[in-house]
Formats: sequence, structure tokens, C-alpha cells
Amino acid sequence: MSDTFSYLLMAWVDPQLLLLTALGTLAGIYVGAIPGLSVTMAASILISFTFSWDINNALALMVGIYVGGVYGGSRTAILLNIPGAPSAASIMWW
Repeated sequence: MSDTFSYLLMAWVDPQLLLLTALGTLAGIYVGAIPGLSVTMAASILISFTFSWDINNALALMVGIYVGGVYGGSRTAILLNIPGAPSAASIMWW
């Protein structure tokens, strides 16, 4: 039982995966804040770059891009009351 738990915990505390997730989140915030670029577009472009990577590294970067992109798209909706992404249209206050 302890071996199984330690194996599952390795993916959560690996410094390389945490760094890739942080870099993906930072890049996703900027991609999501640019009008005309969506999170789906960023993830589909990223698939071609991470095709030959290890599965954990690629998924960590893609999760970071997705989460950062959703937040980045809502920044203009929150600050300027202009939806920067289609998913941020519901955040606007009328």
C-alpha cells in the first residue's frame, strides 16, 4: 500500500512537472489575454510540439496552458468589461 501511494505521489511533487505546469500557466495567461486566440487553439498547437515528449511532461504543460488560458481570457472581461474570449462572455456584468 505504501509503495502504491509513493508512486502516485511522485507525479505530484516532481519539480520538473511543477515547473512545466507553471510555465504552461504563464504562457496560457498571455495566450488567453490576446484577442482572437483561444485556449483550444493554444492546446492544439501545443500538441504538435509535445508529440514526442514523455506523457507526464506533455500533460503537465497542456494542463497549465488550459488553466492559464481560461484565466487569461477572463482578465479583459473582468478589468475592461470586454470579453477577450468566448468563454469569458458570461463573466461580464451588465
